[in-house]
Amino acid sequence: MSEAAVLFLSSVALSFLLPTSSDDASSADGEAPPPLSGEDRLRYDLSVAHCMCHEYKMDELVWNHISARCEDGGVLITPGLVHWDEVREGGGCLLMSIVLLPRARSLRPSLPLSLSLSLSKSHAHRAQVSPSSLVKSSENCTADIIHAACYSALPSCNAIIHLHTPYAVAVGCLSSGFLGLTQDGSFFHDKIATHEWEGVSDDPSEGPRIAEAVRKVGDKCNVLLMPNHGFCCFGGSVAEAWVLAYYFEKACQTYILASSAGQPLKVPPSDVMAKSAAQNYSDVFMPGSCEWAALCRQYEREYAPRFK
Repeated sequence: MSEAAVLFLSSVALSFLLPTSSDDASSADGEAPPPLSGEDRLRYDLSVAHCMCHEYKMDELVWNHISARCEDGGVLITPGLVHWDEVREGGGCLLMSIVLLPRARSLRPSLPLSLSLSLSKSHAHRAQVSPSSLVKSSENCTADIIHAACYSALPSCNAIIHLHTPYAVAVGCLSSGFLGLTQDGSFFHDKIATHEWEGVSDDPSEGPRIAEAVRKVGDKCNVLLMPNHGFCCFGGSVAEAWVLAYYFEKACQTYILASSAGQPLKVPPSDVMAKSAAQNYSDVFMPGSCEWAALCRQYEREYAPRFK
């Protein structure tokens, strides 16, 4: 059977499985995500992304960061110094701030940042968050530097997730770097940039070097591997970036586990990985297109009620 025929049959099969309307979506286990658009949708998706990182044990206490680019050029970014299951879209226990990030080529410590805030009350047992307690960027200074550099290098990127998940970090500690061995790993075939660790990314002069590493791979880049540190995933949407990060950690886990077995690795041929990569980015299997609605329903069941 030809590749085109397989994709056609797959799309037909999925048409019977995926919701075709909001009513169908709400009939699944959990409530359907609210109908939102623009910045409200970005805030909602970012809250889902943070909480799902917590749910799937991809977070690291109050560190790491997720961002999304707004239509006005601002960037919604993790506020920092909070657990990720506390991050919501606004009007609840925590705030997502809009930061106009400086371009990586002109990063300066004194560069003013424009900010708009969504203020909310915390859970009853937490102190109230006031405007004076907020700053003009993420509380995690590394977020502004890393995300500004990556956005400047990838004009098509609208969302970035930076994590320190265990298997991805372990792969970054190997001299061989990442090796895709599976179908999930093919998402990243020939799409990974690398930026060597320079210590904590609190020096704005590092920004241009991060951007240059991404530019070398080009628009196809969907991962920045940061050896001895962590990684970033890039997407056209929060959904795409999050799902890519999930699969990257899974692919790294497979690599580490297979490598530890003490047997020769069965490495797929490059042409097969390239074919699978193209299939993964087809309309049928585009990262986030199949998974995100279910993750939003999980968020509505398990996290959204505590913010009301």
